[in-house]
Amino acid sequence: MKRRNLLKYGLFGSLALVGGGIGLSLQSSKHYLYKGNLKVFTPDTLDVLAAVAEAIIPNNPPFPSALDLDVPEGVDTLLANSHPAVQEEITLLLGLLENAAVNALLHFKPTPFSKMTLEERTRILAGWASSPLALQRKGYKALNGLCQSAYYAQAKVHKHLGYDGPPTHLTMLVNAAQRSDGEP
Repeated sequence: MKRRNLLKYGLFGSLALVGGGIGLSLQSSKHYLYKGNLKVFTPDTLDVLAAVAEAIIPNNPPFPSALDLDVPEGVDTLLANSHPAVQEEITLLLGLLENAAVNALLHFKPTPFSKMTLEERTRILAGWASSPLALQRKGYKALNGLCQSAYYAQAKVHKHLGYDGPPTHLTMLVNAAQRSDGEP
């Protein structure tokens, strides 16, 4: 093969890969209908978080699912009080998870995370939990912790666990602290 042909085919192949990667990364998310106002996330980022929450806490009667209890909005509320750098890192992590080009490279699935089936999303998150890459393990741990915190903080879950909820005096202290910080 002549050098000129090799360069021509190499350039064409590189352009095809870049074009395909850009095309994959521009695929839209599956939309999640949220209630209320978002404090940290955009609607697109919340779509990805909803897909993550559903995979982490799926429907398991008699317990309500993460989506039944609006866990994505709960995570948004939890992160509203965190440092802006933490908010940005979680947003970037969700963007990485949603990117179809990244999914094609890491999971051989050229689809946005939110458009995958529940089984595929569960398998990918399980892979992240036990990944040899520290970034994936830490990312899974952060998303899992946020979703679990927002889920188990809800009174509808407490009754299934036989938990009466936090002590009244503690609830009063938290509410007083929130009021003194200017929160409703």
